[in-house]
Amino acid sequence: MARLAYVTSDKAVAAFLARANFTLLKFVDNGGSQAFAAGDGGRVVVAFRGTEASDPTDLGFDVDAELSPCPQGGQAHRGFMRALELVWPTLEPVIPANARVLMTGHSLGAAVATLAATRRPGAQLVTCGSPRVGDAQFVAHAMANVP
Repeated sequence: MARLAYVTSDKAVAAFLARANFTLLKFVDNGGSQAFAAGDGGRVVVAFRGTEASDPTDLGFDVDAELSPCPQGGQAHRGFMRALELVWPTLEPVIPANARVLMTGHSLGAAVATLAATRRPGAQLVTCGSPRVGDAQFVAHAMANVP
């Protein structure tokens, strides 16, 4: 799913997901930040796309490394929080309240998935190649709320 987040066509993503018995719930491409939510009944996977070196917006998210207050606790990387804010308001409403949720991503997407998981207590988190997302207080909060 983390790899699939790099695909830029919602139709291609939906077709691949269908082969795995998942339904595309939402595909978001907003301001340089991309993600999708897919479900198979009681489970929802939310996958965030990582850095594309040819996209200056992604590079901007990556280098905006100043720590800023994170609403969920501690301080987190400001650029990663900005990337999440571009897609989360569209993704969050399509995730059923009682769904088992898995957040995933690679690189920048892994950092954004980590932030998203702290907003959804009980969500599972599986990342690949994640950069540092926040300070020790943020990590303590994340560890307490993300299995």
